[in-house]
Order: sequence, then structure tokens, then C-alpha cells
Amino acid sequence: MTHNLILSSDEYMKVNKILDVSGLECPLPLLKTKLELSRMSKDEIIQVIANDPTSSEDFKAFERISGNVILNIERQKKNYVYFILKKND
Repeated sequence: MTHNLILSSDEYMKVNKILDVSGLECPLPLLKTKLELSRMSKDEIIQVIANDPTSSEDFKAFERISGNVILNIERQKKNYVYFILKKND
């Protein structure tokens, strides 16, 4: 299933998978994200919802190591929402 995320009035991002890992603590949000990414195809986008405050540093380090790309990070109340583009198989 593809979800459309509106970025502006004429621009949107297609999200292929939504993963809610809120309530989980490090390292589980990243481990579950890695598992979902392994099931996805190159150039698909996953939206990850987390509320662990340490997840931001974990996901940024994962981006540097994995080659996947964090397209956007949003702060929504107590949640961090990551949009990650899978770049490798």
C-alpha cells in the first residue's frame, strides 16, 4: 500500500510503508526499521514513528553506515517521524 505525504500544495512524497515503533526503547526502533527495510525494494520509502528521544542519533548514524537516506525528520508532539528512502538491497 502506498500513502501520499503532502509536502506542499503541489508536491508530495509516496510512502510505501508506515512503521509505528512508539513505546519501544533503543535499540528496538532501529532494529525493527532495519528488518522492514530488508523486506522493501530499492527506492521505496518507509515512514517510522518513534518516541524514544535517543532514536534521532541512532537513525542519523544508521543513515551514514547503511547508505539509506533520511528524507525528512518531523517532530510531532512527543513523536519523531522519520522518512527513510531505501537505497541498497
